[in-house]
Amino acid sequence: MTADGLDRSSTSEYPVAEVPAARGIAPNPGANDPLVDLWRCELTAQRQFIVSATSLGVLRVSSLATILLDLATERHHDVVELASALIAMGKRLDAASGDGCVYGVATASEAVSLALHNDAEIDRAIVRYADACRRDGDVSGEGLARRIALVHVSRAARVRRLSMRVDRRETLRLLTRIDRKKVSTASRVKAAPHV
Repeated sequence: MTADGLDRSSTSEYPVAEVPAARGIAPNPGANDPLVDLWRCELTAQRQFIVSATSLGVLRVSSLATILLDLATERHHDVVELASALIAMGKRLDAASGDGCVYGVATASEAVSLALHNDAEIDRAIVRYADACRRDGDVSGEGLARRIALVHVSRAARVRRLSMRVDRRETLRLLTRIDRKKVSTASRVKAAPHV
């Protein structure tokens, strides 16, 4: 514990001035890394979270930005480990805030799964992590994993429904064009002089 009331025993915890950007470590902006944009957005949000949590007297605050930054910097795209890291991060945020920070980790999981185009693997990883938590007697970890899985599954279902709507709309548009073409062709045939 330091004079400013922050616990620095873990490398994943930083006071406001020590969030990753302040250390000069950042993903290569020229690299085609799907986590870079997520990292940039979440870094700002995490700064605000740290300020709020510190003002509320929360002494141990884990940085979402730090974990995402590490993953992006190392180009660490192993899906199972990504999902596990995100859920573990969610547990720590949950413990720090005391009000169930499911939204942030669900958003992060969603962004990763979209970036990797592999919803099924993310879902399997989350279930695997929940099972491991249950075996270890980690009730809060299992509960959080299950909640994230529900959010993730419902999001995937929404995306599927949306894509089906788009496909249906596109199909109808094409059918309409074909019908118009048929009508146009039929009228031209009727209008043509018969020899």
